Amino acid sequence: QPQKKPGNMIDMLGLTRDADGFLLQEDQYILPFHTGITGLYSAGTVTGPKTIEETLTEARAVAQEICRFLGDSVSYAGTKRMVIGL
Repeated sequence: QPQKKPGNMIDMLGLTRDADGFLLQEDQYILPFHTGITGLYSAGTVTGPKTIEETLTEARAVAQEICRFLGDSVSYAGTKRMVIGL
């Protein structure tokens, strides 16, 4: 069960929870990692129970989404994109 105590990041950002208390995604099928706040993405067990493999798969997908979101503002190191702070 997710923590519902005051000061939880979901509540501090004003995000919506589902009936079980997990972060409710903007659209589970069309925009599965979007939270409703531009540039803020979700992955892993914040949205519900998941295996480690499922969590890693989502984290990779979110990293790709962040690179798409940042577009040309991403710093380049040689020929590889480098995003700092992920």
